Amino acid sequence: MTYQDVIDEYLVSVKKYIKDIPHPLLVAFYGEFDGLNEDVVRARQQEIYNMYNISLSDESLAIELALHDEAEVIFKPENYSVFPDGRVILVTRGGSYLLTHVKELGKTREEIENILSNWIYAIVKRSKVKTKGFASSITTARVVEFEPLTMNYEFDAAKKILNDYDLLPIEALLLANGIIPDGKTIRLFLPRFIPLLNYNGMPIHVMQLTNTDSGKSHFAARLEFAFNFTTFSEMPSAAKLIYDARNYTKGAVFTSEGIVIDEVDKIKKERFDEVYQPLNTGLENGIWRRGVQTSKGVRLEGYRLIPFLLFGNIIQGEDPLFKYVKNPRRLVNDMFDNLARFSTYSFIERFAVVDVVYERIPITKYVVFKDGVAGCMRDSVYRALVKTTQDEIRVKPTNPNVNVQGRLKRHTDALFNVVSALTGVEPDEDVIAKIVLGELSIDALFTKTDVGEEVKEVVYDVSPLSDV
Repeated sequence: MTYQDVIDEYLVSVKKYIKDIPHPLLVAFYGEFDGLNEDVVRARQQEIYNMYNISLSDESLAIELALHDEAEVIFKPENYSVFPDGRVILVTRGGSYLLTHVKELGKTREEIENILSNWIYAIVKRSKVKTKGFASSITTARVVEFEPLTMNYEFDAAKKILNDYDLLPIEALLLANGIIPDGKTIRLFLPRFIPLLNYNGMPIHVMQLTNTDSGKSHFAARLEFAFNFTTFSEMPSAAKLIYDARNYTKGAVFTSEGIVIDEVDKIKKERFDEVYQPLNTGLENGIWRRGVQTSKGVRLEGYRLIPFLLFGNIIQGEDPLFKYVKNPRRLVNDMFDNLARFSTYSFIERFAVVDVVYERIPITKYVVFKDGVAGCMRDSVYRALVKTTQDEIRVKPTNPNVNVQGRLKRHTDALFNVVSALTGVEPDEDVIAKIVLGELSIDALFTKTDVGEEVKEVVYDVSPLSDV
């Protein structure tokens, strides 16, 4: 069987009728459009886009409430706060406050916390309640109807794709994103898929710098809708990430299954200084601590193990930042040191993979089109493929002939076992250890690329992945 067979049976396409609607949002609501005529699809897309867009703009919600006294909203809580009397304040990405009660959310703490990290559909009405300590200019609404948009999984489809079509997980995941598997796309996306998996219950953090047009932003947006990640287009403040003492709300690490931060090559020093220490601690052991105190003098501390995926560019305008293949870990470490003007070694060491992709790989060349529209698998199939791959990850310590110790040895074990599951082939332990150390790049899994060579187009040999 061929990739085309999988594309024909499992990839779906939704034509965009609303210019600004995100494609991953259409995929997430594919069931709302399937089999309907064009006029109905166009109207439904507009309704969904309006509900989503209201969650992004406090002013839009204010206008809707002023005109109609109520509004429909699709949102994922950016922050939330729970009070001892059961009141809950959900903060949208647009900064609006939606008021409800814990009894409306679930029956157990675990159920409620799970719901608060999911997308939610809600009908809200204008609230006359003035919440103490909150800015009067912020729109406050009362939730009158609430439906969590919980994730579902199509395991039968995932198993058929992997078994009957005899695809490697890395191939299947690329097709799930609507990308043709190829030596270059496998090399580019392999590090991106790693944070979707964990090793021995621990998240795996990855940083990747590429040229522009490599599909980073679209990949991140898909993670938001399919896996409940939160994406930031710049380094977030500690208030958004962990805890906002001004309105007593927990941040994105408590309302997300993962965090993507884009444009790390353009981080502002002041922002990085603010989040550096909390990030160092949280990335390592899942303890998220703010250096501020609540009104009762208690420093906020919470526990959550979630993966981080950091993206950046290696080109500014037409000028490459780096002209020679260097140790990617050291290169990125130097970049952050120059930015922060202090040693960031311990921060960079939290990342199992620090990847720099020198070659420009315009991802549009590899996008699958069905009937003239970009295609991809349904979120439920994508999630099932990830979960099925996760179940195949072994816990097997490595014994490389390379000196890796402590945290870097844990990264070596994690990367070895996760790459084995994704590719169906056990990589060389020494190669994995050198990739973790930065002595080799990810390219070494596919072809020889020596540190110190001038950057040139790499011809990828994917034979180690056998049937790719």
